This record gives sequence, structure tokens and C-alpha cells, in this order.
Amino acid sequence: MAEPQVVIEWLKKADEDLEFAKSVLDGSQYFAQICFHFHQAAEKYLKAFIIATDLEFKKIHDLPVLLKLCTTMQSELQKIMDDCKFLNKTIKNPFNFCFFIFNSAICIPKLRAFILCSA
Repeated sequence: MAEPQVVIEWLKKADEDLEFAKSVLDGSQYFAQICFHFHQAAEKYLKAFIIATDLEFKKIHDLPVLLKLCTTMQSELQKIMDDCKFLNKTIKNPFNFCFFIFNSAICIPKLRAFILCSA
């Protein structure tokens, strides 16, 4: 069984990445860094779920792969696969920053809520 404090720490770090990215949106020109923190938030929410459910922790950054692992414990999480694919694809080639940031601001809170309800 996972230590609850470890899961809480992962969630806290994910929340920090999400809130940081949202807090610097207005007037920022550092779009690649904002995109990075949105991706990091999503990755940490998924890893918190993996730890909370005692799944095998993998040191990878591929959101669909992490989510697929999570779905072995909670099949409902499959509903956010498109969001994870979008975040993963865009972070690897983040040239359309405005589109990515707008969609990340929608995707990640949804992902967060889904993970918290499923853990």
C-alpha cells in the first residue's frame, strides 16, 4: 500500500505546476515554459494515481502510456485518453502555443478532477 504522504506530495507538485502555468499566462512571452509546466502537471497527476493504486511506477514522460497503465485499475480513465494524446503530441512539437495553452487550460483541470475522483 502506498504511503498517503507520498501521493499527497505528488498531487501538491502537480498542483504547483498547474497553478504556476496558469499564473504566468497573462502578458507572458515564455510559452514553451508554460507548455512544459502544463505537461508536467498532467504527468504528475497520473503518477500520483499510479502510486496511490500500487501500480508499477515507470520513469517515463509519455502521458498516453502512463494513462494506459492507470486504466488497468480504473477503466473510466480511458475517457481522458484524447486529452493525454493532445498534451503529449503538442509538448513534443509546441509551435502552436496559443492553441496548446488554451486547450491545456481545459484539459488539465479535467484530468486532475478525474484522477482525484478515481484514486
